[in-house]
Amino acid sequence: MKPPSGDRARWRMITAGIGLLLVGALTVINRVELSHLSAQNRSHTQDTQDTQVQVLATHIADLARQIEQYRKRPEAVPLKRYDAESQTVEQRLTSIEQTLNERPVAKVLQPLQNRLAQLERRLTHAMRAATRPNPNPNPSPAPAKAVEPSFRVVSTELRGHERFLTILPARANSLSQARLL
Repeated sequence: MKPPSGDRARWRMITAGIGLLLVGALTVINRVELSHLSAQNRSHTQDTQDTQVQVLATHIADLARQIEQYRKRPEAVPLKRYDAESQTVEQRLTSIEQTLNERPVAKVLQPLQNRLAQLERRLTHAMRAATRPNPNPNPSPAPAKAVEPSFRVVSTELRGHERFLTILPARANSLSQARLL
């Protein structure tokens, strides 16, 4: 049996409505996802741009320092001037070397070396004489016996910025004989 034509149209309408609802729901879902992605992309783009700006600022600061160093460096010497001055210095060095080679250094220093050797011999002889034992030593007097005091120091104290000394007679038997000075 065939369904009546009204039912068919109705089913088509229901099917088309359900399809439209599905397409609409998918559209809404995609739109929401796109807005989330767009927000994330904007924040990611902002972070990336901030990082790039910081890198560029650092690079610009480095370039500024290099330019400042370049400006401060001394002016270059022209090649002709350099050649002339280096030739002058070479001539001076050559003349100094010739002068040093012509001087009779050994002849001038020989008397001084002889004098130094004489002084060293005298010093060695004097040191040997000083270290020899004296053949006739004088007897030295016996050391005097130290006199012992008639008291003993027990302690020292500081009271009100004044120093005090506590003494005890040498033959004392008790602390009651101690004296405070």
